[in-house]
Amino acid sequence: MVTRGVWVLLAVLVGAGCGGGAGQMASRPAGGSPSPIATGRASPSALPFAVGTPVNLGRVVNGPGFDGGPSLSADGRELYLISDRPGSRQGGGDIWVARRPSASAPFAPPQHLGAAVNSQANEGSPSISGDGLLLYFECFAPGTVFTCLGPGLGASGNSDIWVATRRAADRPFRAATHLGRPVNSPYTDGFPAISADGRRLYFASDRPGGSGDFDIWLATDKSAGGGFHKAVNLGPPVNGPSYDGDPAISADGLMLFFSSDRPGGSGGQDLWVALRTSTGGPFGEPINLGPRVNTTGFEGRPALSSDGSTLFFMSDRAGGFGGVDLWQVAIDRKA
Repeated sequence: MVTRGVWVLLAVLVGAGCGGGAGQMASRPAGGSPSPIATGRASPSALPFAVGTPVNLGRVVNGPGFDGGPSLSADGRELYLISDRPGSRQGGGDIWVARRPSASAPFAPPQHLGAAVNSQANEGSPSISGDGLLLYFECFAPGTVFTCLGPGLGASGNSDIWVATRRAADRPFRAATHLGRPVNSPYTDGFPAISADGRRLYFASDRPGGSGDFDIWLATDKSAGGGFHKAVNLGPPVNGPSYDGDPAISADGLMLFFSSDRPGGSGGQDLWVALRTSTGGPFGEPINLGPRVNTTGFEGRPALSSDGSTLFFMSDRAGGFGGVDLWQVAIDRKA
């Protein structure tokens, strides 16, 4: 039996000849038939926006292997992603960036971020800060052969969260550092998502104190540059007994997108959103994004543009160029 969670699928993908990047993808529920979309508050009709038709980012960004884990810069000109394409280091998935001259232009071919960020292990789930100066990500070392840039808190086979900094948005990143406690623990910690103001870090973990499988947690900063407070589990209704991870927070802090295999989805791992009316308030019942976005396969790692108009995500749906591809879908807020 394969344990749920994104990191343990690495051995499966490598064994199948799919290369690295598995630190981005959760295993799917075994067997069973797709469950119907939930009714009531969890129905897509309750969404405060309409979703368009998902569009593949194309061959320039997507290759024949794994391309996932998107994070878009605030100006829309840099797309950070995970790929196991040629040029990645030995361990598998590395962080790359695709750039474009404007938010409406097509992306140029992705460029490898180099040894300051990428190790011989698997890097995943990049999240670029609003000012473009901090890049949060996870590192997953499946054993003792390939290691991260330094020691972590977790046992072999777990992942930790790291951060790389740079002096200006047009400068290269300096060597990444381990984020330390309380964000990291002896358990598996990953999928970081930094808020637009840089004050809140959402992430996924299987540490004790959760609701079941992997849960979404929140760490808030003590002061500017002063580190993070103790992580707090978001609790129900965001977290449940199923896998809940891949968080992405909107720029206004009122919409939390995430991936889950909870009942009420389309069959595999789906994208959901939880809403709230103020940044200090609790999130409401999660709403499934519906069958235009979700398929019977796998959808994960949502990332919303800063203006809230476009949702990027990864999927193994039909119509892609590899095992997992990057897609985008228009978001139109209802009046």
